[in-house]
Amino acid sequence: MKVRFRIIALAGLLLGFAACTNDTTPEPQPENDMVPVRFSAKPYVEISTRATSTGFENGDEIGISCVDTAATHSDSVRYEGENYASNLRYHFSGNSFLPNADSIMQYRYNVNAFTYYFVYPYKPAASAPQFAFSAINNQALNDNYTKSDLALQKLTTRDTDIVLRLKRMMANVDIHVTGFGMKNYTISASIANSLLDVNVDLNAQKVTTNTSATRKTVFFKRYITDSDTETALHAIIAPQQLTSAQEITVTVNETKTYVVPLPWTTVNIPSGYRLTMNLELEDDGVIRLTYGGVALTPIPMD
Repeated sequence: MKVRFRIIALAGLLLGFAACTNDTTPEPQPENDMVPVRFSAKPYVEISTRATSTGFENGDEIGISCVDTAATHSDSVRYEGENYASNLRYHFSGNSFLPNADSIMQYRYNVNAFTYYFVYPYKPAASAPQFAFSAINNQALNDNYTKSDLALQKLTTRDTDIVLRLKRMMANVDIHVTGFGMKNYTISASIANSLLDVNVDLNAQKVTTNTSATRKTVFFKRYITDSDTETALHAIIAPQQLTSAQEITVTVNETKTYVVPLPWTTVNIPSGYRLTMNLELEDDGVIRLTYGGVALTPIPMD
């Protein structure tokens, strides 16, 4: 009887130990709720060719599309209704872009990556993976210059805090004028027979110039109007080859007009590049060419 009692007692002890082990409560997992994705522009992207010579301004709008790569097994954006989000409208509020209506939501602790497509400026047509975009020919008027400044970005990430790094897609002609007493002069510029229309491919992140579209005279936007020693004029056009047919003129005080010859017989300005030409305004209001600073360089967006 004594031996039997010891066996039963030992069995009870082992069962008790197993019960204690199984009762261990697992550590609580953090809630994986969905949160709105935040899109910021900090640090500020430098947009040196913008009419204001600043980064994004309050009220600037972009369109954002989003693809759930796990669900579609692809990172390609599709037509509206086939994406996780299609061309949602966001506006800049000082340091970030906020939704005009619905936010794009993502899990706080992400399992799957999303692919985002950004289009600046916002265009309703960007709900399609291919769409047409046109620069405005009178860029001297109001904010027509910035409305012509097409930029794109494609990004695959699990992050819920995203900093934008957009790439310029159009071409730019920049005329920089130096001198003295610049505030006393009204200076304007134009470029004739320019192509302004492009076809945009969001998935390929590229534009193709529509060479069959109507050519127009483009009027430059002037900025740096408060300096006595310099000013600058910018025009956005489609990527194209410039020749003497695209005559560039600068007018001083609406009375003296000067033809600005190209630095080469033909100048090809690819997507995302700008042609810069330096001029000097003499004391009598005469424009003189100073081509020492001519450059064909990428337009920085970040």
